[in-house]
Amino acid sequence: MGTRGRSVGRCQVAVPSPVMDAVRRQLRDHADGLVRTLARVGIELEYDHAGVRAIDRYIEDNRALWSADDCDRMALAIGAFLGECMVAVYGGQWREDAERGPGVHLPAADITAFPLTKAGKHIRGDHSDSVASFFDVAGAIIAKGGIDRM
Repeated sequence: MGTRGRSVGRCQVAVPSPVMDAVRRQLRDHADGLVRTLARVGIELEYDHAGVRAIDRYIEDNRALWSADDCDRMALAIGAFLGECMVAVYGGQWREDAERGPGVHLPAADITAFPLTKAGKHIRGDHSDSVASFFDVAGAIIAKGGIDRM
């Protein structure tokens, strides 16, 4: 988790976890590095819907060219970028899951999404594992008020 609970009276207060804060900074650094790198080749990314669409197209256009090592590096950078877009657009926050690694908790839908996992699947799979559709489905779940209302 990104926070630890601490009781104050009868209330539970969220206390930032130094471990997750360091992971979050590293993920943001990976995302920012991707943004800078792609800007050098004329692909401008913002942490928004359009940025997710652009990165989805970038994966489709380039993944056949990437080695296995490239895929691993790109999955981390693209997953971090996708997660940062979810934080910016949907008000999410990075949290650590003991089994699945870093995820973005989306409080409005009370779900945690795993953008690094999805990016890896898209890079190694096909368009049915699209990062853009993943992002859109998260938005739809939030708009409906949770996954149980879909």
